[in-house]
Amino acid sequence: MKQKRFLGIYCLGVLLAVAFVGSPVIWGANDLSLPANSNVFVGRSVDVDLTLNHDDDVQGLVAVGDVIDPSSAAISNVVAGPAVAAADSLVINLDSDFFLVGVVMDLDGTEPSFIPANPAGDVVATITFQGLTALTQTDVVFVDGAHSADVGGIGPALDNIVVVGGMSIGAGEGLGLTGGRVTVLDVPAGVYRVGSATLAP
Repeated sequence: MKQKRFLGIYCLGVLLAVAFVGSPVIWGANDLSLPANSNVFVGRSVDVDLTLNHDDDVQGLVAVGDVIDPSSAAISNVVAGPAVAAADSLVINLDSDFFLVGVVMDLDGTEPSFIPANPAGDVVATITFQGLTALTQTDVVFVDGAHSADVGGIGPALDNIVVVGGMSIGAGEGLGLTGGRVTVLDVPAGVYRVGSATLAP
């Protein structure tokens, strides 16, 4: 079993360098997506899956997104999904208003060297949103060239890509980028029982 390593921007540099090495390939449909809508009660959190739908074996990826209105709902955590659990390099950077996930499946020549093709979709990360303002909503969109992999933004800003056959596929090469929305609901009126205590909002 591979040992997962959190290495920082160096490994994403390796990913981008590898991305332009190799023979030209013809690739299928590949898409990074978020759910069309995720509901969360104000003051509570909801987990939202970042999914990779891909006709091709994927050797690595970078996914970068912005929360348009972080006063409505804000990012509080990002964790790797099962599809990338065995990656040689996993980089996660986040703030309340953005996320970045970078994955390099193979750096040492041992298996697995790619995420096997799965048009039905693989979860590459789970993003936790905290509901802040009731009866509001915010779009969550994929963005290129806005954020770097290191805390503080010192390194180069990265684009959304997947790597297939040694080639980098971004939006300009046909990578689908389907953003989502988080809707913050008010806590419904009623009586709630917590342990032995009864609470009325």
